[in-house]
Amino acid sequence: MTLEQCTVPSGLIIPDNIPGPDLKPGTLESVADTLRTAGSTAVAHAETAESTWGGLPAVLEAPEGPTIYAALGTPSTTASTIETKFDRVADALDDFAAALGPIKDTFAVITTDAVAFRATIRSDERVWVSSFVMKNDVTHAMYEEARLPGTSPERRLELELLQNAEFAKVPHAPGSADVAPTPGGG
Repeated sequence: MTLEQCTVPSGLIIPDNIPGPDLKPGTLESVADTLRTAGSTAVAHAETAESTWGGLPAVLEAPEGPTIYAALGTPSTTASTIETKFDRVADALDDFAAALGPIKDTFAVITTDAVAFRATIRSDERVWVSSFVMKNDVTHAMYEEARLPGTSPERRLELELLQNAEFAKVPHAPGSADVAPTPGGG
């Protein structure tokens, strides 16, 4: 996954493209279990074959006998080697699955944060600032200073211009500038 795949050209995050949901630690653990079972099953089958065919030298004499009889002793050794290798791979898969869980959880938090952040973005890809937040968190201190008895008229004008500049950042619904109170207050 690249940054370009998780963002639009303007740089905004595309939450649905953040990896994570497709990470499946449980699948890795299941594959590890399957490998362990396959290894132990191979050993069991090889031991059964050796046991079953082990009596062959007593009843069969053939010129190829020593070669055949020697081969009968190798399946369980080979199967044990395979089982050991499968166990090592399974252990590695389990370790990877254990490490992947917290990564998946972190991606989920990032995705949730990205969704919340995108909810603050307007269609023109600017951050939405509500008039309430602007009034209470940004301009209220300017308003309070302007009301103080010792504030000069020049400073009041400066504060009013600063407030107006901040309020100009608040988005307005299309056509809202044309809305006026009803004459007579009704």
